[in-house]
Amino acid sequence: MVNSLRVALDLVDNAAEQLGYLDAPGFVSGHRGDRGARDYVWRDLREKCEVDAAYFRGAVPLVAFASVETNTDVVKAQRRLWNFGRVPLLIATSSAQIGAVNCVTPPLETAHVGAADFSAGELSDIVLKSVGRNQSVRSVLDEFTRYGLEAGRATAAHRSRLDRRQRVDKRLLGNLRALRRRLLNRGLSAGAIERLLGCSIFIRYLEDRKILSPDHLALLGSADSYSAALQAGRPAVLELFEALAEQFNGDVFALAADDVPRSPEALADLESYFSGADVESGQRALWPYDFGIIPPELISSIYEHLLETSQKEDAAYYTPRSVVDLVLDELIPWDGTGEPTVLDPACGSGIFLTEAFRRLAYRAASSGQQLSFDSLSRLLTSTMFGVDKNPAAVRVAAFGLYLALLERLDAPTVWRTARLPRLVSENLVVSDFFEDHSIADRRFDLIVGNPPWKSALTPGARRFLERRELRVPDKQLAQVFLWRAAEMLRDDGEFGLVLPAKSLLHNRAPAAVTARQRVFAELEVDTVVDLSPVRRELFGSSKNPACVMLGRSGGGEPARRLVHVSPRRMPLSTAIDGLIVSQQNIRELPLGLTTSSTSPWKTYLWGGPRDLELVRHLQEEVPSLGDLAKAKDWLTGEGYQVGGGDKNDASAIFGWRRLVPDAVGALTVDAERGDVVEEEVMHRPRDRRLYEAPYIVMRKGFGAFPMGAYVDVDAAFKDDLFGISGPPEDADDLRIVAGLLNSSLARYWFFMTSSSWGVEREQIHPNEYLAFPMQVIEGHLRRQILEAVSTAARGGTGWQASLDDAVFTAYDIRPAEISLIRDALDLHLDEHRRGPDSEAYQAPTVRQLAQYTTILGSVLSAGQSIEWSVEVAERWAGFVVVACHADADDSDDRMILEQILQGGSRVAVEWESPAVIIEPSVIVLDGMSVKLIKPDQRRYWSSSIAREDAREVTSAILRGDAGVR
Repeated sequence: MVNSLRVALDLVDNAAEQLGYLDAPGFVSGHRGDRGARDYVWRDLREKCEVDAAYFRGAVPLVAFASVETNTDVVKAQRRLWNFGRVPLLIATSSAQIGAVNCVTPPLETAHVGAADFSAGELSDIVLKSVGRNQSVRSVLDEFTRYGLEAGRATAAHRSRLDRRQRVDKRLLGNLRALRRRLLNRGLSAGAIERLLGCSIFIRYLEDRKILSPDHLALLGSADSYSAALQAGRPAVLELFEALAEQFNGDVFALAADDVPRSPEALADLESYFSGADVESGQRALWPYDFGIIPPELISSIYEHLLETSQKEDAAYYTPRSVVDLVLDELIPWDGTGEPTVLDPACGSGIFLTEAFRRLAYRAASSGQQLSFDSLSRLLTSTMFGVDKNPAAVRVAAFGLYLALLERLDAPTVWRTARLPRLVSENLVVSDFFEDHSIADRRFDLIVGNPPWKSALTPGARRFLERRELRVPDKQLAQVFLWRAAEMLRDDGEFGLVLPAKSLLHNRAPAAVTARQRVFAELEVDTVVDLSPVRRELFGSSKNPACVMLGRSGGGEPARRLVHVSPRRMPLSTAIDGLIVSQQNIRELPLGLTTSSTSPWKTYLWGGPRDLELVRHLQEEVPSLGDLAKAKDWLTGEGYQVGGGDKNDASAIFGWRRLVPDAVGALTVDAERGDVVEEEVMHRPRDRRLYEAPYIVMRKGFGAFPMGAYVDVDAAFKDDLFGISGPPEDADDLRIVAGLLNSSLARYWFFMTSSSWGVEREQIHPNEYLAFPMQVIEGHLRRQILEAVSTAARGGTGWQASLDDAVFTAYDIRPAEISLIRDALDLHLDEHRRGPDSEAYQAPTVRQLAQYTTILGSVLSAGQSIEWSVEVAERWAGFVVVACHADADDSDDRMILEQILQGGSRVAVEWESPAVIIEPSVIVLDGMSVKLIKPDQRRYWSSSIAREDAREVTSAILRGDAGVR
């Protein structure tokens, strides 16, 4: 046995070495001795999935490794990992082959007995690619090497098969939603379904953990399995539930008799679902879900799907595990100590409390404590607290905490000693958070959660605001939760909340700006993680972007800094269970900016300090379009609105030609594509003069860019268009304005400042159009812009370059700022629009790297009294090394790169979360020799980044830092 185990481990090590994983710091096997998030996940992965090794970035598992002998071994390993739901890829290795196995796709039913053969047709649904021992492993499995995987080559090459919609969470919860609909159609109430399914899943968990065996069930005098009870009929199910309630206590089995369906068809639906069948098709699988492997926090996320009819009303959404971990990494680090009290003020399915308890239990075990059921139960009841107005949510939260409690114990211990504590009404309270309830007067060490996102205040919330003399924009309930949470913290307590990013960070309305300034003035906010770029991936059922805010209640020492973090939709992120952040998207934000009139949040989301400098300069030095319109007495506003409460006379525009948004392009308009105004009465007809030529019309919503055109015919338009109308003698001035609003400068401005574009949806609001800096333009530049506008209107070409040239000159935009604008539009905007397919993530060409090194050398030499030589020294393993030196340099660049990849350097902004993969990007200083080491992606090697890097290099030399970014 020992020899066979050694052979198996040797096979795994050999595969890991050939693919570049073995010597990486994230490669783990056997029993780890260190503490922390990676250790916890690895132990969980090894025990539940029986793998031999795994590769992590931070605490995010990317690849599992297992030795296999037969095709059945391959199927079983993939099935376990699919149920685990966190590892997208398995490298399976036999004595003859190495295979890359897809753990995102659902498992096979079975496989023929025989030696493992990854090329066998029966494994084709799960094996992505394989290689024999006599072939080049690195060549054939290139995209599955460590660097190929991290660069996103595997997900790009196999995107259709590594489809996250096939993961266990999507399948489990999608089927659960279908089962709920079917049970509703069979006459069960929503509340009964919630209680029945929670109880059912708990029983399946006990069975899959071997806590409930047929022998145990026989002792209880019931059917020998839950499936058998369902098949036997309603009396058998009731008998089983009553016996389990007596055995385990707690709140899970507190069902009324009417909760158990009388319909044999409904019981058959339940049995079919828990046997692994697809509810919609009825097709039965031979691999039921394994609830002993599926993580407890995933199981507890059934809340979102059980309560789908009330979800929008309550504005409750399942919080992804990666976001929960991001919050808790800051507040309850895995290697910390202590037993802080934790409150979730809107606990929902309880995922924050479930994960917080798992961390505290892990920390207690790591400190040497013997964790009995009684000690774990005491830890749970003394530290975890939650409030929610929805009784069903509170029950599901209790369910999740029970799963986390039992997870720490072996099956015999659970059966002998587990008498679950009552949590509902004790630790978990059914109430409006702002009303008087049993824990309303307590103070807590930590307050975490994802409060409801809706624009409707409860009576209790309204009274709280009046008492505190606070205001929140648009009746945003989540912000009221923030203020009340801060009030319930101990003096040294901390909060970590998931909040709507649009209202908290990006809304430009005066009331929102005032509320935002007060938040950052009175609360000690340490970190803001803006999740807007990944909102669809994280909160698919919500249209609103989210942010994470971490801090304290205020009144103590002022925060030393505020870190702004923004993840991206990178190629690797399409398959993994985690967030990815590049080092250049982790920035320290000057605290003074958080309460200034110039909001930095949008600019820092897609840009940085130099972008903010340019935005502020234009804002402070150049009058706005609104100022110009007011001075010229132009009419501005949205078009008419038909529906609404008012009924006003619209006869002044009845029968007029109507412009439609699709007829409006960049400086082009096709008035013939519209129809006519058919309404004589409407909610808001607007002033007729707004529709009289000449005027400019701009689209509220758009595709790639904001766009609009000069219009020289009378035509009305709806409120999906925005107009600026003036007298005939101002026609050329209006043409100039139209040209400026379609320039690259305007596009850059709106991308860096608007509240929706790049955050929530592709639109510009009228007040944001009017905020655009409008320079007075005369002479030849005026003629050049008018000619460009005319050329565009005729459908000509070349107008954009001519327009931009004139605009940059008129606004005195310097070459460095032009590079900043171009890169923002070509790369950052492309990141936003295309995500993992963006040009920003492609490798730069030799010409682009040469342009970078030329600019970097030029700026360094201009700023110092010596001539710098800059060249690409190494391009390897998904990274580029650029060497800058003022004297001879004989260092081994590959050795330096390998040190960086092993984690041997530090960065300027020290922020990390084990739940987040942070792409390394460093500057290494050795006297007057500097190495810049960054990923081999265009966004790291642009012209504007060259200038930013020059400033970093100069600062590093002056400070004498050994490794910065």
